[in-house]
Amino acid sequence: MLLLYGLRYWPGIALGAFLLNWTAGVPFEGAAGIAVGNTLEAVTAAWLLHRVAGFRPALERLRDVLVFVTLAALASTTLSATLGVTSLWASGVVDRSAVGSLWLVWWSGDALGDLLVAPLLLTWARADWPRGRWPEAGALVLVLVLLTTLLLRNPLTYVYAVFPVVVWAAVRFGPRGAATATALIASLTIWHTLRGLGPFVGSTPTGNLALLQTFITLFSVTGLVLAAVTSERSAAEQAAHEGEERFRLLVDSVQDYAIIRLDPAGRVVSWSVGAERIKGYPAQEILGREFSCFYTPEDATAGKPAANLREAAERGRCEIQGWRVRKDGSHFWADAVLTAIRDRDGALVGFAKVTRDLTERKQAQESLARTNAELEGFSYSVSHDLRSPLRAIDGYARVLLEDYAAALDAEAQRLLNAVRDNAKRMGQLIDSLLRFSRLGRQALKLQPIDMTGLARAALEDLRQVPGDGHPEVSLQDLPPAVGDRTLLQQVLANLLSNAFKFSRTRPRPRVEIAARLEGTEAVYFVRDNGVGFDMAYAD
Repeated sequence: MLLLYGLRYWPGIALGAFLLNWTAGVPFEGAAGIAVGNTLEAVTAAWLLHRVAGFRPALERLRDVLVFVTLAALASTTLSATLGVTSLWASGVVDRSAVGSLWLVWWSGDALGDLLVAPLLLTWARADWPRGRWPEAGALVLVLVLLTTLLLRNPLTYVYAVFPVVVWAAVRFGPRGAATATALIASLTIWHTLRGLGPFVGSTPTGNLALLQTFITLFSVTGLVLAAVTSERSAAEQAAHEGEERFRLLVDSVQDYAIIRLDPAGRVVSWSVGAERIKGYPAQEILGREFSCFYTPEDATAGKPAANLREAAERGRCEIQGWRVRKDGSHFWADAVLTAIRDRDGALVGFAKVTRDLTERKQAQESLARTNAELEGFSYSVSHDLRSPLRAIDGYARVLLEDYAAALDAEAQRLLNAVRDNAKRMGQLIDSLLRFSRLGRQALKLQPIDMTGLARAALEDLRQVPGDGHPEVSLQDLPPAVGDRTLLQQVLANLLSNAFKFSRTRPRPRVEIAARLEGTEAVYFVRDNGVGFDMAYAD
């Protein structure tokens, strides 16, 4: 009761023990002492099992059975036996010479009661029962009763032959089955013994009692231990099955990756839904085959599958990219990671292989490469074909100004100079376009950048360009940044060039280079007092 419902019910145990002994003729003082002993036994056992051992009443763990036998059946019962016998001696019920033998009988009786009755109550306190098992349970009870009765009435009196039935009960029905079977065997054995039948009637009463208690104790403890071990194994198998099922669901939910497992020789031993989608093989067709069938004939002949396995086994993993073959013979560009799987002792037990179909990315990269090549050709055309007429225009205008200046009036000379200026500006625009196209095709090279130094360098370059004058520049200390130095230098050059160009018409042109912090980011800006533009066209 205390194991199931808590220590607060100890007064019921004390009152019941007192009334039982007092009404049986034990003096008041003796009955009170026995009640104290019984209560201390129950409270001590419950406290030790719950607070110290972390006991679970279902008895489905081996450690629960062992601590129950040790702390409850063997240890705590010494309190009841000691206080009970002492109380009877003090009240004059028993003689001092009988104290030792009485203590042993009392202790063994309480211990047997704990082993026989307590497990039965603890295991049946749960209301659940496996569905569809009642016919088997009925057959088990019938066989147990008939076999036990037959053995107890047989002249050979080999009652231990009923033990296989206890094994049946423990394995198939767990602790509840073992406790119930032991209780039935004990009841039948005690009933026959009281009627002078069976193997426990041929000696002295003390000897017969010892043999009977040993018989019942062996059946009870062995059945509970076997049931607990079986329950733990079943729970471990169930947990492993549920873990495998969760892992299978997780793997099968991944559609964009082929997740497979190989044995040490490279044969496929597990296959995912994603693998079937990417490679085209159903599981029943690919399991057991070597993974080299995914490689192109050229790679397979060159020994790449075996080389990949060796690299993964030696280094722990192998990353591969290349063309692979589907079941229908089509090719796809695969990015795969092959990882060695080892047991606790470091022995190789197989490989895990994760493959992703990157055919679209590969095609996009090839398309980008073709586009870049075409852009490179266009850039060459711009550089060569457009510069030639510009050089001709500039050259002819220069000849007219140099050789026929006397024949031209001032307006004609101004127009020719305008032609030359615009030709030069057109050339500068072509140079800017070419530089921009080259920058856009370069890979980003991220590095720490001194933004203040980069701004000073851009200003120096602009001040080297001849002009009507330069604006006043205010450069604040800029926080460092991480980025591509070439691209940032081009951005600063363009911003400062525009600021210089469109602020020169002001009486006091001014350009400011600064930055401000917004959270964890720095915002850099170039501000000028030039003509500006309509914000409606800012986008």
